[in-house]
Amino acid sequence: MFNRLRRLLGWGLMVCCVTAGFVFPTNAAAAGDGVRVNRALLIGVDDFVSRPSTYPSSTNNVFAMQEALQASSVPFDTIMIPEAPVTSAEALAKFIHDTFADADADDVNYLYISTHGVYEDADDMQNVALLLSDGVTEGHLTPKALQDALKGIPGTKVLLLDA
Repeated sequence: MFNRLRRLLGWGLMVCCVTAGFVFPTNAAAAGDGVRVNRALLIGVDDFVSRPSTYPSSTNNVFAMQEALQASSVPFDTIMIPEAPVTSAEALAKFIHDTFADADADDVNYLYISTHGVYEDADDMQNVALLLSDGVTEGHLTPKALQDALKGIPGTKVLLLDA
């Protein structure tokens, strides 16, 4: 039952984020320079307050994603993995802003998040969230907060959710 709900949450968040990309297109003011630059921000959350630890699953997933991006045929200018766990939507928004600050219309910005997902009511997909935690402090990342954090980042945004 939990796996079914987890998949439902993942699909719901994916649909919200993909829809946000169409509703809020990239900022046309950031003109491209004709050169594609790839940047990635990789977030893994293993230790939670409200859920059992998944260590080392998300940590290993982040390192596997890093290896895949480094081995890709398209070079990456930046692959950022925060040194300390991200515990709030505000902290994640700052990492997003800092990692993708130099992006322009030609660039591709990748955000990978491996964590647990939660929802309050299975019939109401408005209350879905991703958990951001260090095992002591725990925050929720809602689709709206994620959309707001990515709004204004020029270029193509690729969101990979492992929840």
